Amino acid sequence: MGSTEQHGPHLPLNTDALTATELALAMAADLDMLVAPAVTYGYRSRPLSGGGQTWVGTTSVSGATLMALISDVLVEFMRHGFKRIVLLNWHFENTNFLYEGAWLAKERSPHSDARIMVIEA
Repeated sequence: MGSTEQHGPHLPLNTDALTATELALAMAADLDMLVAPAVTYGYRSRPLSGGGQTWVGTTSVSGATLMALISDVLVEFMRHGFKRIVLLNWHFENTNFLYEGAWLAKERSPHSDARIMVIEA
């Protein structure tokens, strides 16, 4: 999980998604895990955390959209038979929406015995 946001003139807009992906790949190598493509859009940054929505290129989604996206993707993973799912988040503002999206996915898939963990990196 990442975002598409400012990080000043020295870093790309997808820094959060790139960092999350590289960390997930490094972890997965030792744990026999698959890494799905990163969700690259996240909830809007807090204005005092470095610019928020004021920087050109920052593109955010609403909390409702993020929860629905996460819930839908997790339901699909469970439908495919995944039993242990980790959401690695590298964008602080996503956190509560990820927990809620995971909860909603489990409610929609009551027969799945999958376990979903959210890691706040």
